[in-house]
Amino acid sequence: MKKIAAVLLVAAPLLASAAEVGGTIDGGAYDAAGVQARTGVASLSGVKQIKYTVTISEKGKVPLEFAGILPADGREHPSSSWSEHPYVSPCANVLECKAGDSVTRRVDTGLFVSVTPGLGNDGSIIFGLKLTDSELVGMDAVEEHGTSGQSPWVAGESMTRTVSLVSGKPVSMPFGKSGRTVTVRASVI
Repeated sequence: MKKIAAVLLVAAPLLASAAEVGGTIDGGAYDAAGVQARTGVASLSGVKQIKYTVTISEKGKVPLEFAGILPADGREHPSSSWSEHPYVSPCANVLECKAGDSVTRRVDTGLFVSVTPGLGNDGSIIFGLKLTDSELVGMDAVEEHGTSGQSPWVAGESMTRTVSLVSGKPVSMPFGKSGRTVTVRASVI
């Protein structure tokens, strides 16, 4: 009997078992032949598109959802929901400006998502997921060579996972310290 295991990149507790969702997460394994018999995954080998949804929920509410249709090419596809925060910084590089001048810079914060869809040899969906969530906490006043400016404080959390999914079955996992849940659902189309 052939088994498949997901690659664990960052450890965290599992919210749903492989038996409930028909896939793997965090290095667990499932019976691929049994899953194929129940779901018909074995007949999907010629399909090259994956429809996916990544939902981030907190306390039962869904503030963010990313969805799309991508080729199952094993390449990384970035997406984001972010904000730009400009700030004034003393000019320390003589190539940028004269000493004593300041320059406007920016820091981007928000949710940065990157997905890497692919198909396993048994027809399962191999789904790579990278999440980085950051927020601007504050700005410090700084002075350099007699020029006043600002220095941003950014706090963030990151998660990198690769999960094995059965087409149409969701997998949920915790994200960050604030009690958020990430749910991934993907289907071969």
